[in-house]
Amino acid sequence: MKKYNIFYSSPLDLDFLMLEHYPEIYKKAIPKNGGPRIPEKDKEPDKFAAKVTNAVAATLKSEDAKGETYTEEQKELMIWYNYHFLGRGKPVTHMNALSLMDDEKIKEKTPPVLMEIFDKIDKILFKK
Repeated sequence: MKKYNIFYSSPLDLDFLMLEHYPEIYKKAIPKNGGPRIPEKDKEPDKFAAKVTNAVAATLKSEDAKGETYTEEQKELMIWYNYHFLGRGKPVTHMNALSLMDDEKIKEKTPPVLMEIFDKIDKILFKK
């Protein structure tokens, strides 16, 4: 599909890809007293598990979704995905997160698919 300028991010979408590559930055990009309310995993394991289950269902847009192809870490990250991308504006969320990074931070962990997209854009715009 790349020859048709169609690129895929994995395991879900571009928003999740960015959250997965820069989780601490996106967690810092929340407004004061904001963010999801997450039960402590060790102190309230049942409540935490329920929060993750609900996040998976919301992220995958199905009450029956179990997220079997995702790791436990990815499922837990879906709590943050829901907060950042299902309940708020995606562009603003990304701009807030990117504003907290310097060029080095961005370059050190840029997802490979984004580098491919940037290279393709460069070739299209500048006929390289």
